[in-house]
Amino acid sequence: RRQGKKSLTDAVIANEEGQQSQMQTLCKALLRNAETFGSIPFCSLRNLARRLKASLPRNDERSILNIRTNGDGDWSPQTDCAVANAISSDNNDSTAVGKRCAFVGWEMLGDTVEAKRSLNVEELAMEEYHSGRLPSCGTEGEKGQWVGWHNEGGHVRALFRIICLPHLLESCSQDKCSLQEQTTVFLSPYQHSPHDLHVGYFKIDNRQIASPIRSFYERRRAAIESFLSTLARMDECSISSLIYDAVQRRWDQHTDDRSRLKDPRLINDVAELRTLTLIAGALGSNALARAFRTLCFDYRHWSGGLPDLLLVRAKYSSSSSACDSDSFVDLADWIGEGFSQAHINEENIQSHISMLIDRDDEFLGCSKNADGSPSQQQFSSKKKRGAAQVELPPFPKKLDFMHMERKVLPECMFIEVKSA
Repeated sequence: RRQGKKSLTDAVIANEEGQQSQMQTLCKALLRNAETFGSIPFCSLRNLARRLKASLPRNDERSILNIRTNGDGDWSPQTDCAVANAISSDNNDSTAVGKRCAFVGWEMLGDTVEAKRSLNVEELAMEEYHSGRLPSCGTEGEKGQWVGWHNEGGHVRALFRIICLPHLLESCSQDKCSLQEQTTVFLSPYQHSPHDLHVGYFKIDNRQIASPIRSFYERRRAAIESFLSTLARMDECSISSLIYDAVQRRWDQHTDDRSRLKDPRLINDVAELRTLTLIAGALGSNALARAFRTLCFDYRHWSGGLPDLLLVRAKYSSSSSACDSDSFVDLADWIGEGFSQAHINEENIQSHISMLIDRDDEFLGCSKNADGSPSQQQFSSKKKRGAAQVELPPFPKKLDFMHMERKVLPECMFIEVKSA
């Protein structure tokens, strides 16, 4: 019996090793083919290569988007750690399983510290960066004053829609096939994006020849690269003018205010025009061009991979002759909009670092949820509550990167938040 059990165990181990060997063979074949037929995202190929301890394939996605240009070495992001006590819950409560942790936040009121409402982990992270307890590196004078949003790239997608799409909507290669496709890519003058926006770049096997499909990027490759190369050379003032002029053109296309109120994206853009310009200036033209190229390459895949938080702040330039040239700029006075105390009070936000804005509407095309059920539920709940009265915001002045006759240097950073 012992010999029989041992033989059975050896047979099971041999079978598992055989299956594992077959799986490794399949994964290695996928990595080899990825260099010719780019149908698997690079992030998936990276995970396969890491498990097999193999070199990263040099596919089109890696070369076009300039991913890992310094070689196959793995990239390690800067990590900040903070210790916080979660609000305890009844361990016997089965409904608590799988729920998000809640934390107690703190805020300074004069010289006293007072507890405030419970925070989720993203709001807690924003509080840590605003207070200066994070990041862990840097001098004390460089920490703190970060404010921002938990919108998972909503503002970046909005900038892509405002800056990039207007220049690409009418730009397709003028060959016979493309001219025939115009009737399906643009069906209505009221659509916000071309219908091929969600067609990502990849190649197929066409009689042993790797042929790229007619994706959004491939149809407009020349126009995209030309526009992004121009964008990458722009300075802050040029970017500010580009955003301002794009929104103003849409504003002027409407005959009256009643017509403008029917365009919710226009209302949002006007209400946040200076904020969006601040973010664009903080990112810089080169980062904007690389981000937009990534979204053009595969909008559906890459638009959902942006970090949780976007934080911003602004400092006076060190070239200023003033003695307090390193001080931070008051965003409420310089930008206004969502940073102003009046806006915070109106929205009943209890902390000026917890400006949580739902930017799911910035996902162009069909819903990024596979079944679309969350969006349908939100629409149903809004319909039951009734439509809120929308007021048309006044068109703001163009943002100048000067404040109190001193040059302003905006800064921003993306943060992915995890709790353990």
